[in-house]
Amino acid sequence: MRSILAILLLSIGTFSASFLLLKNDLFDKDIESLVVEKVWQKDMDLLIEKKQLPASWKMIREIRVTALSPKAARWLRNSKIPVHLNPKGIYQLELTVDHNEEPDSIAVITSYNLIDLKSKNTLWEFGRTYNIPNKKWLNRAEKWLAVARSFFPESREYSSVAPDAKIEDTENINPEVVDAEKKAD
Repeated sequence: MRSILAILLLSIGTFSASFLLLKNDLFDKDIESLVVEKVWQKDMDLLIEKKQLPASWKMIREIRVTALSPKAARWLRNSKIPVHLNPKGIYQLELTVDHNEEPDSIAVITSYNLIDLKSKNTLWEFGRTYNIPNKKWLNRAEKWLAVARSFFPESREYSSVAPDAKIEDTENINPEVVDAEKKAD
């Protein structure tokens, strides 16, 4: 009996500690955005590791981001774009993001155009599609997270779009990003 009680208390303690430590990451992002960010980062790490990106990839000074749907705009606002900027770079990356939904999965569609800032010529382009299966699991996780967030009203909206990135979207634009763009101009 004591061992069962000890295991139960240990489980509750471990869950509580994990919950408190992970609270910011879990509550500040929606589950879909978190999954998109992780899949996107993993793919970019793999492209770098396999040397599939051009040498000029390290010379990106700015990113121009276009979301082709409200869902893609939400993902971009709530995710870190896995591209490192170089203040001495000579290229602009035009990044276009869209989505496609099937009954059981979601696809993230990205298009990259590397543009010379002086000549405005496109030097390189490629596209990637990330399939995220098990949409029902994501929906259940979002519902659970909505209930959990109701207990923590101090959680805030998360935005990690690079300050020089511009999100073009006809709806649902994050006011913080718009203010940052106005200040930059």
